Amino acid sequence: MEGVRLSYWDSVDQGVKNALSNGRVGTPVFVRWTLLTAVGTELVDGYICLMAERVISWFGSGPERVYSLPTDRSGFLSVSVEFISGQTALLTAGPSQGCPSVDFFMLGSEGAAYKRENQIGFDREDFESEESNTSRVMRMLVKDSLSSGNPVCAV
Repeated sequence: MEGVRLSYWDSVDQGVKNALSNGRVGTPVFVRWTLLTAVGTELVDGYICLMAERVISWFGSGPERVYSLPTDRSGFLSVSVEFISGQTALLTAGPSQGCPSVDFFMLGSEGAAYKRENQIGFDREDFESEESNTSRVMRMLVKDSLSSGNPVCAV
């Protein structure tokens, strides 16, 4: 695919799928993913849902429980997702204080994958993505958890 520019989401997805397919990680059991963007706070919940959508595909399991930690004025949103098959993901998105960055960690049964990147070379349009059914469901679960202040069951 030389010459084709991947979106941020496709780039992360491709890297994780490579780590999973070469057996370096084994079966994934935990993901911690922090995304700081320079695009403001209005898109943070959408980014969380897109992050969750990717994790769901890597885990091969749907969410069982979702707990959203309320945002404060800083615009950060953190979401804990417990999966039907026992895995967990902690997803955080918010505005950067300068350069966009990503901190990604996946723990598996055979090892781990880690990536930290400052000044990630993506523009706002590289973060845009069609909202899928999975993302819409996650958005509803995140919203329900935020409004109730409690974890919500997804099943």
